Formats: sequence, structure tokens, C-alpha cells
Amino acid sequence: MSETTIAPTTDNADSYQPDEVVDVQLRGVRVAYTHQDDFVFYVEIPQPDGEPKRSQVWLNRHQVGLNITRSQPADGIPRPGELWSTQSGKRLFSFGNENSTTWLMDPTSGRGEPWRTYHTGPDGPIRRIATVDELGALR
Repeated sequence: MSETTIAPTTDNADSYQPDEVVDVQLRGVRVAYTHQDDFVFYVEIPQPDGEPKRSQVWLNRHQVGLNITRSQPADGIPRPGELWSTQSGKRLFSFGNENSTTWLMDPTSGRGEPWRTYHTGPDGPIRRIATVDELGALR
């Protein structure tokens, strides 16, 4: 998976004034690591010469106005036929087809949900236990 690229704003950046309060939104930013109450994010910002500039952003998770939403598992987006796990250790089997949203099923309850529901819910994040290829090798 490639690093996140943030497109430059089309806003008139020269019009911003010192002490003005603005909202800044970064989508799809990769977490580099966490340390106690801090998150460290890596952001790649496009440059005119074509080489993106990689920056670190440090945020305190208790910072007022900070809203962090899970977007994609560290192991990538689930593919049908894989085995996944919730943070509490619940095993989930992925199913669906490559052209639509992959679902995860809890085999003990038979309940299935889109993978994002498990990943962003109270039992997230989800982690891949085995890929399709790894499971195929066990047969």
C-alpha cells in the first residue's frame, strides 16, 4: 500500500490571516506509531518537482477538537476467503466477491457485517490472521 498523498487546496491560501481559526482535515493518513497519549502520523504532500515531501505530525489523542476515525486495517482491505480477528480475539471469516464490499462473518453466531463495521466498531481494529494463499496451503 502506498503512502497517503494529500492534494493541495484550491482555496486562496494567501487570504488566511494570522490568528484565524481554521479546520484542517487529512484523509487516509497512515499511523506511524503510537506512544502513550500521542499519535505520530506520516503524511506525504505533493511538491511541484514531483517528489512528495514526507512530514511527521504529532497529535495528542486527548486534544480538544481532534477526531480520528479508522479507515483501513493495517493489513489492508479484507479479501474474500481470508481469516480475520477482532481486538478481543473473535475470529471472522471474509466472504463476498472482488467487485463489492467484503463482509466478515462470525462463525459462532452466523452474523455477517461489512468489514468496516467490525473495523470501526467497538471491537476494532481488525487484523488479518491468514490470507487466501495461506489458507489454501493448509488444505
